[in-house]
Amino acid sequence: MDTVQLERECQSYTRYLIGQAPTPYVIEKYSDFHQRIGAAANRDRFDCFLVSASARGPLWARLADSYASLWRKNSPVRSKLILTLALLECASPSFEDLDRFPRGGWLGVVVRLALGSLSYACALAASVALFAPVHLWMAVRER
Repeated sequence: MDTVQLERECQSYTRYLIGQAPTPYVIEKYSDFHQRIGAAANRDRFDCFLVSASARGPLWARLADSYASLWRKNSPVRSKLILTLALLECASPSFEDLDRFPRGGWLGVVVRLALGSLSYACALAASVALFAPVHLWMAVRER
């Protein structure tokens, strides 16, 4: 696997998940995992496209994740995000940010849930507008 691409993915996913750059340890373990396990052999062209798009930055990672959460649940993008989150939960200092209890009580929780739901809905609408035509086009071309 291309180490530059893997580092871009890790950077993008980490910024999407926690809003910070990954530590060298997280990047090393992310690359190490991919080198040991290898690329998924059953990827189709659209999965490769989603992974490539998601590596462009945190906004693209969010759009690809939103699209895959509904229409590509077993996509490599989702697996890579889960791997990144697992690495962040086990590494310092990111685990501290992930384990921190948010302030604001139950009202703060409700507000965060409402804003998170609205953010997801907007990202999903944008991702469908961007990725659905490409998905359809690639599906037709593969036949």
